[in-house]
Amino acid sequence: MVFLKLSFLSWLLTHGHVEEANKILHDIADYNGKPIPSAFKLIPHHHESGKGVLGLLELFKTPNLRKKTLIVYYMWFATACVYYGLTLNSNAKGSLFTYYCLGKGVLILSKVVSFSYKVTSRRCSTSVPFAPPSPTPLNQDN
Repeated sequence: MVFLKLSFLSWLLTHGHVEEANKILHDIADYNGKPIPSAFKLIPHHHESGKGVLGLLELFKTPNLRKKTLIVYYMWFATACVYYGLTLNSNAKGSLFTYYCLGKGVLILSKVVSFSYKVTSRRCSTSVPFAPPSPTPLNQDN
């Protein structure tokens, strides 16, 4: 509950409700048994009209953010191309419907793994792809 109060606290400060935010902060301090220093003061965030909205070009202003943005764009493009190639493998000897269903099965599995990132620790979630693989009929010659 303290986490929800902290996020609500930042919302209150953003919208200028300093008294309510101060009361919640004192409630959290009482709950934790820690005193708040007398010199501590909450300062509200001030949004000027037009400056609170960020656009796509903000991702390219600094060199570090530009580099990271371009890397993420490249990774999304490469992932989309690989996924497209795997789900619509036209050189396969099987049915296109079968490969499409297998691709969707991989997609569902990836959604489960990515959801597990939110539920469990990252170490546990990243160990799932390295589990012993089961034999698949995709690479068998007939």
